[in-house]
Amino acid sequence: MAGLREKGVVMSSTSHFSSASTETLAEEEHGVEYANPHVQESIRAKYGLLPGLAGTTLVTFLLLAGAAQNWTITGEAYRAITSHRATVQLVVQVLSLLLGSAQVYAVCALINFSTRLMLTRNPASLDQMKLWNALCGSRLEWTLPWRQVVVLGCFVSLTVVPSSLWTGAITPIDTYGYRSSYRIDVPRYSAASEPFWNITTDIRALNEGTVLRETRGTFSYQPARDLQGSIQDAAAAASCRNGSEPIKKKMDHTPFAYRGRSFGAGASVGLSDEGLAGFTYYNYTEVGYLTDIACTINSSSNYYIVPIGNSDTTSLPALYLATGYLPNSSPNKYESYSTAALINSTGIVAFQDVINQGKYMYAVATLGDIYAGLNHTQCTTIFTPTLLSVSVDVRKGIITVSPTPGEAPDLEASGTLLARVHSIIRYISMINTSLYTSTLGNVLASNIANVVASNETANSTSSTLGAIEASMESMMDDALLAYNSAQLMIAQDSVPTPASGHLPGVRIGQPGYIYAITIINAAVLLLVAAECWRTRGWHGLLRFDYRDIKTVILGSAAGGAAIASAARNVHRAHGTVWTADPADRVAGKVHVVLDESGMAFLPGSTAGLSPPPLEKSGHLSISAPFGRSTLGFSTFRGSNYEGGFYKTPGSSFVQKDPRDRWGDGGGEGTSESHDGKFYRTNTSGI
Repeated sequence: MAGLREKGVVMSSTSHFSSASTETLAEEEHGVEYANPHVQESIRAKYGLLPGLAGTTLVTFLLLAGAAQNWTITGEAYRAITSHRATVQLVVQVLSLLLGSAQVYAVCALINFSTRLMLTRNPASLDQMKLWNALCGSRLEWTLPWRQVVVLGCFVSLTVVPSSLWTGAITPIDTYGYRSSYRIDVPRYSAASEPFWNITTDIRALNEGTVLRETRGTFSYQPARDLQGSIQDAAAAASCRNGSEPIKKKMDHTPFAYRGRSFGAGASVGLSDEGLAGFTYYNYTEVGYLTDIACTINSSSNYYIVPIGNSDTTSLPALYLATGYLPNSSPNKYESYSTAALINSTGIVAFQDVINQGKYMYAVATLGDIYAGLNHTQCTTIFTPTLLSVSVDVRKGIITVSPTPGEAPDLEASGTLLARVHSIIRYISMINTSLYTSTLGNVLASNIANVVASNETANSTSSTLGAIEASMESMMDDALLAYNSAQLMIAQDSVPTPASGHLPGVRIGQPGYIYAITIINAAVLLLVAAECWRTRGWHGLLRFDYRDIKTVILGSAAGGAAIASAARNVHRAHGTVWTADPADRVAGKVHVVLDESGMAFLPGSTAGLSPPPLEKSGHLSISAPFGRSTLGFSTFRGSNYEGGFYKTPGSSFVQKDPRDRWGDGGGEGTSESHDGKFYRTNTSGI
């Protein structure tokens, strides 16, 4: 032993594996070892994955809050998004890639940290390290064994999932934003505008009343005179043949139509809704009337058509008088007006209304057989002040009016407005009865045909009365709508009322994708927390990173030629040679381990060619001119293999020259035989 010490070789009988770098101070006498702090991984490198996860977590919280509270982007921001769809999609793709990459980076960093810790404790094959490197880079490596390629392919496929889900979670989706703090002007009938609407119902007033014709339509306080075409068109189709609600064009030039009855409401739509520009849907409530008409056939009706004077010539039209009284007429007061037709004409239909005794009534009289089914019809009208809910689908141009329950104030309490509305049918019958036919009679006949077609099992009388009621209600609704429109456009008498609706907008992401990416983000956070706790904050993680080519090259060089020698020995055992083939399965089985200095690779066991189980028999350290050796290694029971030196039973081998501890040319040492003596030997290289 003294001779060995003189030659600079020190042998220790301790049973643990120990090695030190040139910057390591090992106090073996006291059993204390001080590691160089510079080879430990920095805190910034260990926890560099956290800022990215903090960003993804913040974004997921915002997305969840937006989905829960239905956050919507409207206004100028919405218009900017919809007018630059391509640019927005490009931004979405970039953000999705960044957010997904932050989550994938965290997982890859965990794999890297875990395998680097393993590499300081257990040998790993070169193929295994190649797999680790590919996992950390999230890339395919086709030169690996097929089982590892399958594992790697599955992992790489999973890494594209986060960015794909992020795309669905942050893509702007067309939707709407609900807004309730808006106003719309609805018509009113105040004393200031009374000169416009308070006009006598006498027939002589037909030539009175203001009319306004402009680009948005014709607006008049004499709808029977100026809007009779629109009113009669709607009345002719007041019922649908298939039983559905009719679609009725609004009487002005705005692009809206009513589904079902209008009840005279909705005049503001398209005329005074500038404050709701941009809305796709809105709703408001206005005061109006629920008009309900009930008709019967009264065979004893005292309202009829009689000729005036003696018309013997065929060259002149015959004059007739629609006259009589209604059940609510004042005593001895006949209601009458004159009409005309060609001799022997049968195309006269006369309507007469009376407002008396708190009742609104109509009587119908016909001449001839064409409109005989309308003769002796009597109808009662009830106007009920009602709050009407007006819903407007701007995109479809559909207005839906629905009566709401509860009491409502009277839109015009004096009754003048209702008298004007009720007389609309009488005015139309007076105007449109020509020498040849009755336009109003044809309107009613058309709607009767619709009702019969929609319910063929109903008897003719009920169908006729139902059709008359529907047509008359339609005409009175349109009359009230005409007056309301005139109040807005001519008298400009209105009052603001609250309106709410939907502004077009976008929301960020589909909820399903938001929930999915939130779950993935939570799983990554839990995985990071669990791994940090398991490794005590990655305690003992060295700076040596096998992903860095510079570090790998220098680390392999620092370990000497042992790894290359081990690879040559393995190839020699298989009868092959190393050709730098990336798919070399033989070289891929060579195992390496990171030495305790954290800066050099050492060879470990080689799969498939390892000797019998080895037993550590002691610690060997080497003296070198510059101080203690950078590498320490153990002696094992076994044979000289893979560039290592092993102690056979009953003997030990101690290397003499530090330069030849892994040398190819052989090293000089001594061997202790069974008799306990040391002999100088020459070892052959790998």
